[in-house]
Amino acid sequence: MIQRFIPVQFRQSISKKLIFLILLFSSLITLLMTGFQLWLEFKTDVGEIETRLQDIDKSFSQTIAQQIWNLDREQMQIAANGLFQLPYVDYVRIAGSDMEPVVFGDESNKDYIENPNHHIKLVKDLYHDSLDSRIGQLIICTSLEPVITKLKNKVLITLATQGVKTFLVSLFMFIAFNLLVVRHLVSLAGIADQMGPQTLIRTGDIALKPYSGDEIDVVVSSFNLMLERLRQNYDELKKNENTLKRHKEKLEETVERRTHQLQEAKVAAEQANEAKSMFLASMSHELRTPLNSIILLSNLLAKNPKDNLTDDQVKQASVIHRAGQELLSLVTDILDLSKIEAGKMQIEHDDFKLKELLEHIRDLYAPLAEQKGISFALTIDHDCPIRTDRDKLSQILKNIVSNAIKFTNTGSVSISLKSIKNNNLGEYCISIDDTGIGINNDALKSIFDRFQQADHKISSEFGGTGLGLAICQKLAELLGITISVESKLGAGSTFKLYIPSPWQAEHRVFNTATSVLDEMIDHPHALNNLSIAIVDDDERNLFSLQSLLELDGAKIDCFESGTALLEAIASGARWNVILIDLMMPQLDGYETFEKMKRDYDYKSPVILLTAATEMQERKRSEAAGFSGFIPKPVDFQLLKREILRLS
Repeated sequence: MIQRFIPVQFRQSISKKLIFLILLFSSLITLLMTGFQLWLEFKTDVGEIETRLQDIDKSFSQTIAQQIWNLDREQMQIAANGLFQLPYVDYVRIAGSDMEPVVFGDESNKDYIENPNHHIKLVKDLYHDSLDSRIGQLIICTSLEPVITKLKNKVLITLATQGVKTFLVSLFMFIAFNLLVVRHLVSLAGIADQMGPQTLIRTGDIALKPYSGDEIDVVVSSFNLMLERLRQNYDELKKNENTLKRHKEKLEETVERRTHQLQEAKVAAEQANEAKSMFLASMSHELRTPLNSIILLSNLLAKNPKDNLTDDQVKQASVIHRAGQELLSLVTDILDLSKIEAGKMQIEHDDFKLKELLEHIRDLYAPLAEQKGISFALTIDHDCPIRTDRDKLSQILKNIVSNAIKFTNTGSVSISLKSIKNNNLGEYCISIDDTGIGINNDALKSIFDRFQQADHKISSEFGGTGLGLAICQKLAELLGITISVESKLGAGSTFKLYIPSPWQAEHRVFNTATSVLDEMIDHPHALNNLSIAIVDDDERNLFSLQSLLELDGAKIDCFESGTALLEAIASGARWNVILIDLMMPQLDGYETFEKMKRDYDYKSPVILLTAATEMQERKRSEAAGFSGFIPKPVDFQLLKREILRLS
């Protein structure tokens, strides 16, 4: 039997388990119900006694008080005796201030004091109608012993009765379960124990017969059907033995087909990877909206315009602001990497001079180098006019220069620009040299890989995600720039950028930088008397921009939808500048702007705010007629410059 595979200590009859559970559950229910019933009866009896004492108080107190007043001891004894005869009363005492008390019961019984839970006592001070002072006292004690004795007897009777009932029901269930269930299960186990290759051939010899058509018989029928199917499968397997031999010749065809399927799976995986990159780009884009509020509001708190924050709170706000900018930088890196991998990175070309770009880089990072106590130098032998994507080239240079300063604790960081000839890699060479920690030869092969750094200790000491150089490498490939690295561990590194002949392309961006505006934006009330409308469905963005612009003296009106703005314009409202968010429900930024021009002939400047920072979005906004384009998270200095330029 199958039970031989089960250790003896774990063998238990289902019937025994069932009878145990029934006994346990029934006993618990019986105890709970009996206890609850007895508790109700006890409370009822106690309530009746208390009610009787209250009735005695109402009925006899005044009469006994009159008897004490009249010094009628005979009537007091009659009254006390009548009270003593009442059920459960075992002590009565009537005392007057000028006479011996009348007592019925054992006055020396200390049980009234030592076991107060076994008695209910009525103590009543007696007064005469004509006096305010007490003239006597009535004490009546009732015993709860009869009630408790009655309940104990009832408990024993109830438990005995319920115990017999529970035992009989359990015995009946035990017998019925053995007859209806256990014997069927034992039969099934016996058949399963007998099964083997020979018995599969003679399934009819070991099939079970249904008994009474209940659920167990359904299992029996299914078991018989399983045996029949096993026999059929066994026969079919025997037939397929010869067939399998013939399939050997087709294995090569199957392998080839599988190989083709694997190739299709590879293509699907590549498509999934592209979808992943597009998803990352979309998510990074969506993260800019909350980052906009964090950076703007923390910057506002760090400025402490109302001078109501402590130095620690200002430092904490500055930490939040820097953390927000670092997170923005990380989001930008992820977005750039995702765009490059998804093939969505657009290249836009500008006419500019490398000298101007490198001087801007020097002015940007010189304070950081000075703060670390290292020298920072720029050497240029030619203006080097060029046509390429200025923003992306600037991003490459910023990343390499910032790394050079970050990993250099002593010594110097220098940048040099040279015009070179007869070099297939490019016309100009930008060299960034540092005396920092350097990179060993083995790590040089992987520094341009994603999420890789030269040493795992660098991440813990200097921070960073390892995305910067990977993005630089991919951007350089898009721009046709070659990056070479020479380094020695502990002696510093040299990064060289070889820039080839520029591509020809047309591009125009909003020009917002002028020296006059740069002077104006630093004024603490640069936006005085300017009226500005802000349209954004995100309450956080409205609050952030309103707080910062009002700090510079502007008068702000906020609208949570394009429809609300149009209603205000219809009623005659006008502003010096309007800031409109691109993504809004009902009417987006373009639709709202179109209705303003078409329906109300609105002429004031309108600036588009959007987390979509792609160059094609800039071109689209310009073609639609917007006066300015500000990416999110909003650079407040850039926003002020645009507002001043347009107003």
